[in-house]
Amino acid sequence: PDPDSLFGVQGCSTDPTFPFNLPLAEWAPEWFKPTGDCGYDAPIVPDGVTLSNVQQWFVDLYQHSEGWYLLPPWHFMNMAQACLLAFGLCLILLLVMSGAWALKLARGK
Repeated sequence: PDPDSLFGVQGCSTDPTFPFNLPLAEWAPEWFKPTGDCGYDAPIVPDGVTLSNVQQWFVDLYQHSEGWYLLPPWHFMNMAQACLLAFGLCLILLLVMSGAWALKLARGK
């Protein structure tokens, strides 16, 4: 099994499927219509755009890495994996804070 297949990196459809089969790409195409290359995370700067030195450095960093990675030189953790990690950490923090709040309420009575 390919670990990236969980995030849909290996194959994409140009016809999106949304929960409950809602045609969101037809109702609000500027938000939901798929554009660009599927599964390609590297930045593509449109022709005629002038970037600052810092912006150009970041674009070059990710283009040379052939995609978006948390640590580009080592191809460590792609965008989808980093987002999943961030969501998991936020969920854990929320659970800890909720538990502390519930404990405070229980001790206050």
